Amino acid sequence: MMNQCPHRCKPFSRNYSVVQLAGLNASISAASLAVIGVSAVDKTYDATRIASLIGAP
Repeated sequence: MMNQCPHRCKPFSRNYSVVQLAGLNASISAASLAVIGVSAVDKTYDATRIASLIGAP
């Protein structure tokens, strides 16, 4: 079974191949991330995920 990748990672997907072996399972959990001393700058909605940050961690 090949890994299905959404369109946003297509340029990188050619570097990887995932094959599920019989009897093996895995799970990936989200990791916590906290950054202190950085703030996001106000912006008008523009349908992108790009944000400007100010400060120094």
